Amino acid sequence: MISVARYFSLCLFLSGTLFFALPLSLTQAQEAPDLVGTWTGDHSIIIHRDGAVELGKITTVLTIKQQDGPYFQGSKTWKRQEKISVYSDIGEELATEGLENIVGVIGFDGETVTIAEGEDSGVHHGRLIDRDQMMLTYVESDIGDAVLFRAILTRQRLPSGRY
Repeated sequence: MISVARYFSLCLFLSGTLFFALPLSLTQAQEAPDLVGTWTGDHSIIIHRDGAVELGKITTVLTIKQQDGPYFQGSKTWKRQEKISVYSDIGEELATEGLENIVGVIGFDGETVTIAEGEDSGVHHGRLIDRDQMMLTYVESDIGDAVLFRAILTRQRLPSGRY
């Protein structure tokens, strides 16, 4: 039979071991996957501007040019596949395409992705489905304006099989 003092010592030892081992395992994140390349997808979009709500279809191209560990940068281009009667921030012209600089980070789990646009308040949240596909939801909100979409983007391979 185990004595009370020995039982207390064993509990203290196990508590101390967990106290130090658990934070180490939580901070040892997976190695960040390589996201460099061109990711494309066609998807629906909803836009609210000055009281009007419109649905439409766009093509998004995410180009990740540089990556340093979990951090990456590049650009996002988008093009409307059909006319939408909501005006853009550029005067009264209807924007049919755009180019925005982006920065992003891969989460500690090696799967979640967060991307911020440099020119506005747009933020993408998502996760990697596999090496060549990611799911993203997008939110851009300002006074009187809101843009939202969800998309699955696929990384494009060069004829050589490289990205």
